Amino acid sequence: MSVILTAYCSSKSAAARKQMLKKKKIEDRKKSAPSLPIEQGHYGIPEQSSWVKQWAFMLEGTVYYIKFHLGTLTVNCNGRELDTINDFGDDGGRIDFLLGSHKARIRTRSSGVRKEGMYHILIVNGEIVPE
Repeated sequence: MSVILTAYCSSKSAAARKQMLKKKKIEDRKKSAPSLPIEQGHYGIPEQSSWVKQWAFMLEGTVYYIKFHLGTLTVNCNGRELDTINDFGDDGGRIDFLLGSHKARIRTRSSGVRKEGMYHILIVNGEIVPE
């Protein structure tokens, strides 16, 4: 009888330990959101999803956060959706839009390797913006 009670107690504590570890992993993921150094401060960008591509940069003293939704091909800048012109050519897809008076484009190209898939490049005024 005591063997059965011991087995029951240890299985119960093991389940509680697993639950605590699961909660800790979720909390650690929330704490470790990446941040990008921009000029004098750090601006946090929430967790990146495989369905969203994000860029943060400063242009003429204004910080821009560009979010490109891969599933819907919509572009957001600082939280508002932008009007875009989508085009497809021999060199891949292009999405053109304006940031104030500046021309911007997101280029979509194939990496040539099936496992790597597509890659996206943000170009503002003819210059590539790093991720």
